Amino acid sequence: MRETKFIEQNKKKWEEFEEEFNQNQRDSNKLSKLFIQITDDLSYSRTFYGSRSVRYYLNILAQRVFGTIYKRPKRKRGVIADFLLEEMPAVIYASRKEFMVAGIFFLISILIGFVSSAYDSDFVSQIMSEEYVQMTKDNIAKGDPMAVYKQSEDAQQNMMLYITINNIIVALITFISGILAGLGTLYNLLTNGIMIGAFQHLFYEYGLMKEFFLAVFLHGMIEIPSIVIAGAAGLTLARGIIFPGTYSRLQALQVSAAKGIKIFVTTIPLFIIAGTIEGFLTRYTEIHDGIRLFFILLCATLLITYYIWLPISKRNKGTLRTFTKEKVIASDFIPNDINSIRNLSTVFYDTFYLYRRVVVNILKIFIPFGVVYTLVAIFTQRNFLAERFIQEENILQNLSVNFSYERLSPFIPLNFILFFLIIAYCVYIFFKYIPNTYFEESPNIWTFYAKYPSIILSISITDAIIHLYLSFGEKGFWYLVFLSPAFLFFMPIFSRIGTKGYTAFFQNWLLGIKYGFKRFIHSYISFLMMLFMVICINFALSFFIKRVLQDKILLNLPEQYLNVEMISYTIYFMSTVINIACTLPIIIFSQGFIFFSNKEINEANDLSEKLSKIGAVKKKYA
Repeated sequence: MRETKFIEQNKKKWEEFEEEFNQNQRDSNKLSKLFIQITDDLSYSRTFYGSRSVRYYLNILAQRVFGTIYKRPKRKRGVIADFLLEEMPAVIYASRKEFMVAGIFFLISILIGFVSSAYDSDFVSQIMSEEYVQMTKDNIAKGDPMAVYKQSEDAQQNMMLYITINNIIVALITFISGILAGLGTLYNLLTNGIMIGAFQHLFYEYGLMKEFFLAVFLHGMIEIPSIVIAGAAGLTLARGIIFPGTYSRLQALQVSAAKGIKIFVTTIPLFIIAGTIEGFLTRYTEIHDGIRLFFILLCATLLITYYIWLPISKRNKGTLRTFTKEKVIASDFIPNDINSIRNLSTVFYDTFYLYRRVVVNILKIFIPFGVVYTLVAIFTQRNFLAERFIQEENILQNLSVNFSYERLSPFIPLNFILFFLIIAYCVYIFFKYIPNTYFEESPNIWTFYAKYPSIILSISITDAIIHLYLSFGEKGFWYLVFLSPAFLFFMPIFSRIGTKGYTAFFQNWLLGIKYGFKRFIHSYISFLMMLFMVICINFALSFFIKRVLQDKILLNLPEQYLNVEMISYTIYFMSTVINIACTLPIIIFSQGFIFFSNKEINEANDLSEKLSKIGAVKKKYA
């Protein structure tokens, strides 16, 4: 049965329920009968209209009447508590083998670092920077081996922020490296474990193991296991690639990536706690050893309780949440209209369906802009670039060149224009290719923005906020991701659709943020999923540029035939524009799908429109 026919047949019954429910004196028998009928309709809609707003509307009706008749008790836990105390123990238990492999491999890596340092006195200097090792030795000679943690009070906050962001970056790289069939994750666990083992042996050599343990593990008891947890998340991700089962590898990756992201998310508050302890508490080495040992054991107990005892306890008691068969979407899936209510899987597939369809066109438009960007950068900033430019392994590590706003330069308007044009084009593409009720036919970009000119102002505000963060260089990128509601930045842009002119601009602009916060966990995990794909693309481009273009081609050409410095600049700036043009659309498209899904849940406009058109549809086909 068509959805409109289903609504037409049952509309009167639903209206009758609404009228009865809103009366001060209700007929309980009548409500009971309506409840049975509505639940029947809900069951039918779940089968045939699962992603449509009619299903959500009937679900609300059923909940209201059920709560009225049977006095349903309030939910014991909120969304976040349910995620942490019910869903995560199930995810952790399902990934227990990955946790075991990551933990054992990391301990072996620490042992390798310790033993290698015992047989080679220069090993620790090879693993860590020679300056840091010498500074540590000097501090030991002065009788204060932990002086490195004793920064001035003014520097404590910056130290805490830097440590937290750096640890999250290390953990994120460890996690996303699982995309390389787990080899990248194991490599990162190996290097970090060897570094810890070598550094540990340095203190063992001087007979300072007790002080090392009480000082370093004050924050390390949370920080070090968190790296292992990130490694377990990476191996969970890799499992979908290595063992896809009956799914395609893309479908298996969808399932494993969702679980891996959930595991990784739990490490973020742990790193914030560890960074706070390292920045503000580790420096107090004069505290009684018993107090420090108690704090270390307390941290260890909390981690063991949450990541080991809680999942096993729930499993033994039979209260561990069981996973239903994972829902995956066929590879030939085509997105429904813009107002569909989407879960995480649907957001993922809809985003990449649209991305695959338009990414080539986006590159065709913005590669010429990249040429202009590169020429302006080279011929107006050559002296400045010579001082600041370093070709790094990862494009993100060179953002300090493009987004260094220490002085007025052409980079400021160039960067602003680049982001503005990409965002504006992607918003237009979103409405052009996804079925929607705002345009009867796909408009051209000029018609689109002529109808909704206030979107231009909204894009400009969003662009300015992004550049405020990116002006801090590489650190600013991670501020944008982890220290702000970055996943809500683009939603206000979509909230302007359907609102002509500039009336109540900020009221509607804040509407996007409001919808995002109402489904905080869903929105944030969706953002992390897309961020994961963005970073994967970034690393792939960086690898090609560094390992292929630069190391294999550029560095092997005779110097007399080329200006190496000029070509290096050209490759870097062109690749930066291409990278942004390839990755930013993923975030924008996903935010659009999330916004309209949240909007339909809160407003049910699509359903209301169908209800209002029932008479017209009937007349049309009479």
